[in-house]
Amino acid sequence: MSKQDEIQQIAEERDAARLELEQAHMELVAFQQAAQEQVEKLKAACPPPESGVSINVAFTATTAGVTITGGQLTLRAENHTQAFDVLATLAGIVQEKHWKFAPAPTAAAPPVENRALTIAREEGASPAVMAQVKQATEGLPPPPDGKTWLTLDAERILLLPQPDTRIKIEFYAEGHKFPDLKTTWKAEQAAGLLKHVTAQDVTKAADLALPCRVYYTLGKEYTKPDGTKGNYKDIAHVRPL
Repeated sequence: MSKQDEIQQIAEERDAARLELEQAHMELVAFQQAAQEQVEKLKAACPPPESGVSINVAFTATTAGVTITGGQLTLRAENHTQAFDVLATLAGIVQEKHWKFAPAPTAAAPPVENRALTIAREEGASPAVMAQVKQATEGLPPPPDGKTWLTLDAERILLLPQPDTRIKIEFYAEGHKFPDLKTTWKAEQAAGLLKHVTAQDVTKAADLALPCRVYYTLGKEYTKPDGTKGNYKDIAHVRPL
């Protein structure tokens, strides 16, 4: 990577961080405003904590172009009949605020079976030989340059095709709103990176439920916008959990 490329990458990461902060602030303001407007309605709909029925609702909602992620309401009622009234109150709030609920990530397409394993199985290979073939074709190689593999256990990935025909891949740990790791590769390379966990078409945008372990090393050092130092995270392999 040339010096100019490094500068451009740092600038892009800086701009992305600023955008994320702005979006987070907008989401917080929108959520606080919505909660304040509805507090009396929620109080009226929710009897004391010792009530007989408790309903927890976790959601991601979009209102006025702002996405509210990780919202949660606890609704209580004396009995199951009143619980329906509580849910009706929630439905009324949703309708009044024009909230749209985001769909859950879709299940990723399963990976294509390892051809070498298929052939070995068809030829009646023993379990020991099958294990050797699997290790030879799917095993994790040692990290480069004497480095140490670092890992992230992800539960979700986003596939984001870019205008230059490259594919941006974002990896999210369980419950995380922002990506823990991300990388941008050519489509063929991106498909190769993910081949052990999914055969999903990487050229199409997708939000996927895909438990996997990401292996990466620390790359070149760079200076963050606040002046502190950081390292690029060089993603190398993705394997099933």
